[in-house]
Amino acid sequence: MGLVRDLIVASWQKRVTWRRIRPVVKALDARQGTVLRDRRYGGRLVAPGRGITSIRQCSEDEAVEHLLEAAAKAGYGEHQVIMNGRKRSLTFEPPDGLPFLWIEFFPAGTPIRGRGPTPVPDGHTGIVFSFG
Repeated sequence: MGLVRDLIVASWQKRVTWRRIRPVVKALDARQGTVLRDRRYGGRLVAPGRGITSIRQCSEDEAVEHLLEAAAKAGYGEHQVIMNGRKRSLTFEPPDGLPFLWIEFFPAGTPIRGRGPTPVPDGHTGIVFSFG
C-alpha cells in the first residue's frame, strides 16, 4: 500500500506545481502569438503540468533565440537541443524552485504534433511548451 500512496499526487501538490509554473509562462511569454491550446493536466497518478501550443509570426531561428534568452533570464541554464527531422526541441534542467521545461519548435510547412495534418503557415513557427 505504501507504493501506491507514494504515487498518488495530492491536490495541494498540483496547486503548488501550477503556481510554480505560472511565473515561468509569463517570463517566457508562452501565450504570445495565436494560442491553439492551453491546458493544465495532472491526475491522481499523473504528475501535474501545463501545456501550451501556439503559432508565432517569426522564423524558427528567431523563436529559438528569443526563448533561449527568456529562459536564461527566468533562471534556466543548461539545456539540450534535440533534432528530429525538421523539428527542434529544447529541454532544460530545472534549477531549484523552477519547473521542468521542454519547448518544441515546428517550422513553417510542418504540422504541429497533436494538431492534425494542417502545416504551420509560411512566415510562422509552431511552438509547444511543456511545463511540469
